[in-house]
Amino acid sequence: MLGEEEFEEELSLGRKLEALGILDEGKLNHSLFLEVLAVAKKDPYAKIILVRFVAENFKENFKKATHKRARVRGAQVDQGFRGVPAGPSQG
Repeated sequence: MLGEEEFEEELSLGRKLEALGILDEGKLNHSLFLEVLAVAKKDPYAKIILVRFVAENFKENFKKATHKRARVRGAQVDQGFRGVPAGPSQG
């Protein structure tokens, strides 16, 4: 549960985001959010913060996404080798 000071911090953060146009009535402005990320990726310190945040908060989502991508790549590789003659026989 948030303490009074933390609650005030969160409330003021929401107000700041609304003033910047990132939040509008509690809804995220996706295009502006992506613009902020695009600017942040050019800053080395911001990149570190972003990577840490994603690693700490989206670990399971990231694992699932990379696992699915690896399975798809594996299937593409398997399909790509069908019908390809084997190399020289070693016998």
